[in-house]
Amino acid sequence: MLELISQTFQKNSNDLDIEYALEIYKKDLDLLLIAKEKLSITKEEKEKIDRKFEEIKEKFES
Repeated sequence: MLELISQTFQKNSNDLDIEYALEIYKKDLDLLLIAKEKLSITKEEKEKIDRKFEEIKEKFES
């Protein structure tokens, strides 16, 4: 997505409306923040699952 936005700005730099460009940039930053939050949540859930798996694995090995 960032690459697409960058290409759009580079190709249309003469005709580009600054207000519109800033609006697109803000929306992109919002999307990146949402993605980062979801990645963090996913990482935490993976760690919980890994811990549970290790507990179960240890029980079977005992």
